[in-house]
This record gives sequence, C-alpha cells and structure tokens, in this order.
Amino acid sequence: MNYAKILPLSLFLFSFFSFSFTPGAFAASPELYAGGQAVGVILRAFDPVVEADPAIPTFGGLQPSPAAPLGLTPGSTILAVDGRRHPSTGAVNALIQRDGRAGTPVNLLWRNGCLLRTGAIRPVFDPRVGGYRIGLALRRTFSGLGTLTFYDPANGIFASVGHPVGPSAPAHLAGGCPSAGAAPPAGRLGHLDAATIVALTPSTPGRPGSKIGQVLPAPPAGCIVYDGPYGPGGILARFPDHPYLRRLLQIASPLQVHPGPATVLTVTAGRRVRSFRILITAVRPDSASPIALRVTDPALLRAGGGLVAGMSGSPIIQDGRLAGAVTRILVADPARGYGAFAWNMAVGVGLIPTHAGSIQPAIPRSNNSRAWSRALAPVSPANIRAISKARSSPCKSLTPATVRPSSVPFSKRK
Repeated sequence: MNYAKILPLSLFLFSFFSFSFTPGAFAASPELYAGGQAVGVILRAFDPVVEADPAIPTFGGLQPSPAAPLGLTPGSTILAVDGRRHPSTGAVNALIQRDGRAGTPVNLLWRNGCLLRTGAIRPVFDPRVGGYRIGLALRRTFSGLGTLTFYDPANGIFASVGHPVGPSAPAHLAGGCPSAGAAPPAGRLGHLDAATIVALTPSTPGRPGSKIGQVLPAPPAGCIVYDGPYGPGGILARFPDHPYLRRLLQIASPLQVHPGPATVLTVTAGRRVRSFRILITAVRPDSASPIALRVTDPALLRAGGGLVAGMSGSPIIQDGRLAGAVTRILVADPARGYGAFAWNMAVGVGLIPTHAGSIQPAIPRSNNSRAWSRALAPVSPANIRAISKARSSPCKSLTPATVRPSSVPFSKRK
C-alpha cells in the first residue's frame, strides 16, 4: 500500500489567545470515548490567509513588500479584493494582474484578529515571473498530523488537536469579536484521516521532535465542520477500531482538574494507542493553556524525550475523567508542556451548551516568543495531493444520523 509521508517540522507559536474565567454552575458532563489515535487533519480556509510577505525582485533590486506597511502580515485574512468577497487565491492573482496592467491599485479588505482593515496596494512588476505582485504569499489549505481527543458514540461528533490547525480562529466562532463581521457559512471545512506512525524523532532541549506519520489513502475517518480556538471538530464517518479505553468517560469540568498524577493517551509507533504517566503541575483556568504538565513516564522520555510534534490533541485522563488534551511543548524542556481543557473542546463542538462553560475567549494578543511549539506535525503538500486523489469525499452528505460504527460498540465487547 502506498502512503504519503508526513515531513517532520517544528512549528513555533507566535500568538496566544487570552481568556477570562468566571466560576459558576456547570452542566452535566456528557459521556464520551477518549481518543489517542493518530490522525491527519486537512482544512480549507473560507478566505485566503497571508502566509508570508516576501520582498519582490525588480529590475532595480529587491523591493520590500508593499503590503507590510499597511499591516498585512502573516495571519491576516483577505476578505475582499476590488469588491469581490471571499476570493480564491487564483482570483486574487487575476485581479492583481488586471490592476497591474491598468496601472491602478488593488483595493483590499482584510482582517487582523478581530479588526477589519482596508487599504490599497499598487502592484509591482516581477521580471522573474513575468507578472505583477503585491508582496503577499497566500494559502487556503492547512494541514497537520495530530491526535483524536474524544468522540461521542451517540452522534459521532469528535474533537481533536486542541488548538486551531488553520489561521487563528475568529473569536466570533465562540461568541465574541463583534467587529469581525458575519461568520462564514456552515459547511464542510476538511477531512480527518486515519494515520499510522512510522518513526519518532525525539525532542531535545531547544529542538522539539516530531512524529513521522503516513496518512492512509482510504475514505476519510471524519468530516471537519469547525476549527475554533480549541481545534478542529466535526462528524466521524466511522468509529476508530483500535481504542485504548473501551469504556465511556465523563468530561471533567475546569474546576475538577487539579495538580497531581494523570495519564496521556497517544501513539508512538504504528496505530497502537498507549498510556503514559504525566504530572499536572499547575492549573490556571484563566490562561490560554490552562493545564501545565510534565512527562514522568520513563518509556515516553526514552522514546520521545518527552512531548513531540504530533501529540496535539492527545487526551489527558485524571481521576477517571477526561481532563484535557496536550497542545504545546516547552522548547527548552520538552518533558514539559501545556494542555487545553476537554470541557472547552466539548463546548466548541456543541456537546456542552456555551452558557455552561463560562470560559470566554478575548481578542488575540501578539506574542513573538519562540519559547513554545505547537505539538502538531505538518502534512506535506504531496501528502495532501495524494490523499485528495486517492478517494472521493462523503462529507457533502454526512450527518450525525449517517455515522457508521466500525464494529460492536466498545461497551458491549468482552
């Protein structure tokens, strides 16, 4: 069987979300299956996102990007070009070429976090490509190798990764950011694909390691309909057939998570989910990454040096409850990292009413520190193309009512 290889790479985090926490009554927790399986996540953004703002070669030498002085920087989302809303990257380029030949500026509407901005950029001719450019590299496809956190056997709803795979999700997806405009229409954003781990590059101080995986070119395991502050979620097409825990777990409320021993479920080789011991060293409910943790299991320290990219979404179990998910690695000490509350992830995918969570995201704040790395391994462009050609997507017709268990429900197995 041919697989598409996922290339190892360390992805550093440049921005954080800040949160406020108000203690209050919590709704009854749903009972879910913990995940731990390796998954490939492939998303397509609703609008083009700025990936870089490179200099432009001209006959007179390199010219700095004309977009940078306007505040168009990596992470900005392009909402309209010359009045055309939600353009594809191809449409953006066609409008740039048209305006460049006419000698007129390109008029842009974009979003930085929750702020809407407008501006005009005069295209610059690039003799290297024989066309006009405005100094922006755009993309709409985002991908990563992470971990399934949990899924609901009643309707197939799942959550994974624990942080956004695409651009930082607008806060209006979680009920805030009124200036960001209307939310994108509901629809299928991408796929969740089963993966197997073929190698593990250990982490060392200053250099996070990575899982190296192969995404199986089979029908997708699920369809992603949400990529919010707590990661992608959606509907499973079939249930995983290789769980570690075969019993349902309740989700711990943020007030039930506490410093002390816990375990994390993840895959280090093949598709087998294993349990490793960790210690929750601190819980800060008002933090963007509320669970501070340290790996204590000698087996995981030997195999991976602690946490590695690809462990994003690995479920954290404490006191028999689903407490959270691994999201970030401390670069200087990869045995340490951070996690998100599983409760917040369940709120994000609609399994718990939003009024029951009392965790509210605020406007993202800039942070240029390279002290943290997201625990997510990237998917190569070749992998995305191979997976897209390998099968057709059932996502257009998938609803909770069409979810197919892969075998007998775990609770009925001997």
